[in-house]
Amino acid sequence: MKSTTVKFGGKNKEAGRYKCNIDASFRKQRNHIDFGICIRDDEGRFVLAKTMWSSPTCEVDLEEALGLLHTINWVHELQLEGVDFVLESKKVVNYFHKGQNDVTEFGVCVE
Repeated sequence: MKSTTVKFGGKNKEAGRYKCNIDASFRKQRNHIDFGICIRDDEGRFVLAKTMWSSPTCEVDLEEALGLLHTINWVHELQLEGVDFVLESKKVVNYFHKGQNDVTEFGVCVE
């Protein structure tokens, strides 16, 4: 079984691994968050993409964490292994690696 990693930016340089970019955009006027997810292979070729949305909006880091949660669930349903998740939120990436005991909405979501 191949491991899964969460990274802040960067390129996929390891052979045989997928790179999954996750991006969230915020629609305050519509009170929802749009998520874009794109999976590429180790040579940068498109594999699969998905868009989704969630409501209501909340703080940016929590929205990024929700995007990661939805993406991990989707990749699990696809039964993909060896996936590197790439996010724009350094706070979410750092939290994922440190596993702090955070009782805020953000901490509960990431846990």
